[in-house]
Amino acid sequence: MKAGYSILIFSLLAISFAVHPGKKKRIEDGRIENPTNIGDAINSSFKEAMPCISGNGRVLIYQTNKTIGSEEDVSSSSEENWDLWVSYRTDNGQWVTPNVLEGVNSDYFDGHPSLSVDGKRLYFTS
Repeated sequence: MKAGYSILIFSLLAISFAVHPGKKKRIEDGRIENPTNIGDAINSSFKEAMPCISGNGRVLIYQTNKTIGSEEDVSSSSEENWDLWVSYRTDNGQWVTPNVLEGVNSDYFDGHPSLSVDGKRLYFTS
């Protein structure tokens, strides 16, 4: 990988960022830096999984069992109804508060997002 690129790391042992936080590593001068948490905007007390990041590194789409309007009330989450959420990275490298990805979620499971190379098509399981 080229210097300055980031790698997002997610543990296969846990789905929740809250238990095993999403981490990012940067490659500088051919060396991988120690991982850092990607922040509270993405990490929550709900379960988040299957991240997909755009080619330019500015769009993050992932699945979560958080329900709209539930804030941090984990008891309102569902193990069956997962939805796709999206966050955008600002020019200073911070991720904005994510929102539900409008127009794609159903009343059932929606997950496993993947973007086309040009970032114009989203593929997912529903």
